[in-house]
Amino acid sequence: MKVTTIPLPPIMTNCYVAYEREGGKCFIIDPASNEKEIIGVIKSKSLTPSAILLTHGHFDHIGAADKLREYYSIPLYVHKDDGEMIRSHHANCSMAFTGTSVELRQADRLLEDGDVIKLDDEELFVMHTPGHSPGSCVFVGNDFIFSGDTVFKGTYGRYDLPGGDFQALFSSVQRIMALDPTMTVYPGHNEETSIGEERKYYF
Repeated sequence: MKVTTIPLPPIMTNCYVAYEREGGKCFIIDPASNEKEIIGVIKSKSLTPSAILLTHGHFDHIGAADKLREYYSIPLYVHKDDGEMIRSHHANCSMAFTGTSVELRQADRLLEDGDVIKLDDEELFVMHTPGHSPGSCVFVGNDFIFSGDTVFKGTYGRYDLPGGDFQALFSSVQRIMALDPTMTVYPGHNEETSIGEERKYYF
């Protein structure tokens, strides 16, 4: 699968457009803001979005989601434990951090651990990885994962926001580190890395 990274404000969240080939279908992952920029990237590759996937429900990962699902008439997926978070500016921390309310409509599909999401011949497996938020999850492909704010290059996500839990986060990181070391990790912020590279910090 090919991946295009679009760093977006307010805190340079990585929005990803994942696709098998130009002219085909794609997923939009964590559309933080600026739907026009995301649409421009999609148009430049002649892609047709199939769904919006959220790694979790915090404000800096969801800001453009409703506008994109209206524009493309596509569903929004989020883990069931963050289903209410995306609908509340208190829970998703948008008002606290930016002074602006971000509240989405109800998700079209609530995900659970072990769910499979298909895009043409590619399958993404949903791995529930709580700790950063109750419904944080990663999307696992054949040789890559989208790790949201659970694992970054050289570190892990914060656990001091509402719903955060250090012990749950530690367990989630260990679960991710058990994946194939050759897998590329596409995190919610900053540079990509690999499972093998990150194992040096946890084992």
